[in-house]
Amino acid sequence: MNDHQKHQALNAQRGFSLIEVLVALVIISVSLGAFIKTTQTNVTNTISLKQTLSAQNIAWNKLTGDNEPKNSPYQITTKDIKTEVKKIQKRQVTVNYKQKELITLTQFVYVE
Repeated sequence: MNDHQKHQALNAQRGFSLIEVLVALVIISVSLGAFIKTTQTNVTNTISLKQTLSAQNIAWNKLTGDNEPKNSPYQITTKDIKTEVKKIQKRQVTVNYKQKELITLTQFVYVE
């Protein structure tokens, strides 16, 4: 192989074509888009789970007789409902956040 042939072979392998670069950019863009969408979904789910767990703790505390938290963004509703058994009442605590019901806990209470 003479010098001219070596130089041509070296030039043929030297870089990427424009099509190869564009294909690589498309693949990277699609991958980043999917990653960002997945991350956004995870953040949304984490916020929703945090709100639900907070609402559950508030409702549980209300059922066990603890005071409601002050300056809470949650709306707490307690209902006492009569049952067929005279000395048993059904107590429901519902916790809402921005007009959306997050959780309702039910407890049966013995009333003297």
